[in-house]
Amino acid sequence: MIVYGSFTETSVPKLFMAGVVPGLIMTGFFMIYIGIHAAIRPSVAPREAGTNSLAELIKALADVLPFVFLMVGTLGGIYFGFVTTTEGATIGCLLAIILGVAYGELTWRGLVNAMHSTILFSGNILFIILVAYIFSYAISFAGIGEKVTAFIVGLNLSQLEFFIALLILYTILDA
Repeated sequence: MIVYGSFTETSVPKLFMAGVVPGLIMTGFFMIYIGIHAAIRPSVAPREAGTNSLAELIKALADVLPFVFLMVGTLGGIYFGFVTTTEGATIGCLLAIILGVAYGELTWRGLVNAMHSTILFSGNILFIILVAYIFSYAISFAGIGEKVTAFIVGLNLSQLEFFIALLILYTILDA
């Protein structure tokens, strides 16, 4: 959302807020799927042996609390306007590194591997964006968009036929 927001000059906090409801809906569907799958195949999620004590509940909450702190530290600063989206992303990375070190899961080699993967992933995304900009400029410069629009308008299609034509066009362009 940060990359999309920065290129389209859209408010990143608003994009994150817009993602909350779809995220909750997806979470609900995942929970339903997992529940049905576990009911059909109990071996994938065995039932709890007994009741949980208050101490176990507190320990489970203590395990989750650092990650809640990570999300609040990252998104909270952005939502309340204390930091920009870039600074929020930096804070999130720093807090994630601190958590990794605190839990003993992040070694120097692991950090180097994570940075290497990040560079490759970011480079791929930026290359795709660069090619999309070049392609968009070439299409615009050649006037292809106007020609395709004039052709489709000249067909005098109904609304349904127009959507089918768009589907076919996008399918051909995607192939």
